[in-house]
Amino acid sequence: MLVALFMAVTPAAYAEYEIDTSSQDFSISVPTDGTIVQWTEDVVVSWEKPTMTGSDVLNGFVYKWNTSDSALDDDALNILTNDGEVSSTLDPPTLTRDAADFAGDDSNYIRYLHIKTWYLDSSTGQTDYSDDVVIGPINIDNVAPTGTVRITDDEGSDITTTYSSSLNLQLSASLTPIKMYLSETDTRGGSADYASEIVYGLIDENTGEKTIYVWFEDGVGNISTAPATDTVTLLALVSIKPYEPTLDLATASAQVFAVDGNDDSYTWSIIGETPDTGGDVVAEFSGDVNTGNSVTVNLLNPGTFKLQAVGATTLTSGTITVIKGTVSKTFSLITTATTNVNSIGFIFADTGISTAHELGTAVGNCDLVSKWDEATQSYSSHPMAAPTFNSFDLEVGKAYFVSVTSDHDFTLTGKLPTSITLNLVTTATTNVNAVGVPKSKENLTKAHQLGLDVGNVDLVSKWDVPTQSYSSHPMAAATFNDFDIEWGNGYFISVTQTTQWNW
Repeated sequence: MLVALFMAVTPAAYAEYEIDTSSQDFSISVPTDGTIVQWTEDVVVSWEKPTMTGSDVLNGFVYKWNTSDSALDDDALNILTNDGEVSSTLDPPTLTRDAADFAGDDSNYIRYLHIKTWYLDSSTGQTDYSDDVVIGPINIDNVAPTGTVRITDDEGSDITTTYSSSLNLQLSASLTPIKMYLSETDTRGGSADYASEIVYGLIDENTGEKTIYVWFEDGVGNISTAPATDTVTLLALVSIKPYEPTLDLATASAQVFAVDGNDDSYTWSIIGETPDTGGDVVAEFSGDVNTGNSVTVNLLNPGTFKLQAVGATTLTSGTITVIKGTVSKTFSLITTATTNVNSIGFIFADTGISTAHELGTAVGNCDLVSKWDEATQSYSSHPMAAPTFNSFDLEVGKAYFVSVTSDHDFTLTGKLPTSITLNLVTTATTNVNAVGVPKSKENLTKAHQLGLDVGNVDLVSKWDVPTQSYSSHPMAAATFNDFDIEWGNGYFISVTQTTQWNW
């Protein structure tokens, strides 16, 4: 670039030295009227050399691409920051911009090309340049729409199985598509006008997994490279339902499966069982009942399995997945005019909390964490002001007690334990054990029910937070002070002999 020649300029310029875009010798390979166009080749611009006057000398041309139609000012800075120069020896003068530079342009990106003639003014002996010639707007769109497809029911909810070969499709795409291409394979078929909702009839009506592929095309012919997809399983009219569910142990412990499409009787079996942890049983039938049109399956551990129902024909479900997600319990903690003790059932595994101090920290605004020590039949406490003093370990299934300095909610989050066996003890003095009530026993709503479920119980007690005192229900008097209980809270159980309470 001949930068030195641009340092001295004069304010005057000859209008006739500007390039003439109306000349038949001017050409540009893309529209310059703002028409949106797909363009995948180099952009080539050529023009006629201006006729020089007297002894003036044509040195060449400078050009600049930008996004403004405002003419560049007549100052050296614009010239020194030009995008390129065209030599005076080229005839016709021509500049080229590589196609790769436009690959990411969409219709929202407008370009303009600015060209100035650069010459030696013989009257001053100095270099000068013509007024700016602005070419454009140039609107290249090389970006294809992208989008999604969802297979839904009549209410617009996503589905994974269907009995119908007519599929409701919900479509969404960027950059205002004009056409779409639908297929049941990854090969693009014929086009149709774009619509956000359509009913698509499957060509292949055989039962099994079906994937819908959709490509989107905009108004200038850009077609999405990768198709949007969604998958559904087309079921036979007689099938096991639910066909392929994902079941969460955090919210369900059993699931009813049935043959949908007839009332015949079947013999059921669990097949293809694959536990996440070796040796575990993923699921089993409720009791010994595995015949009839329906069956109840108890969910035990994370993993997968299938159900098979054998009758006049053999039916097999899709893969049934059992997971263990997180579950939460919120405790409303309060202060009173006397003491401020609240009970918390530590009933979840994988909480990230393992010690008394960690529990007090998680609770917040807590000054004391206590436990009932069954062996000594007395309380043991950890003061939060002394982080390492008696910060006892926590056991899943036990109840703990926190003293708070303000009213607030505390949410305990974790996973339901696979199984818990609490060993309830008797001692030479009293026989009290502090337990939490698990979510799996949320059907227990009364103190007497809790005592019966545990077994060998003579007294069920609770810490009454509003009164900061104990309240008890004797099992010998079934209706006396049979207070309400709630899963997650802590209670005191007095047993008549060593007892195991299984969750």
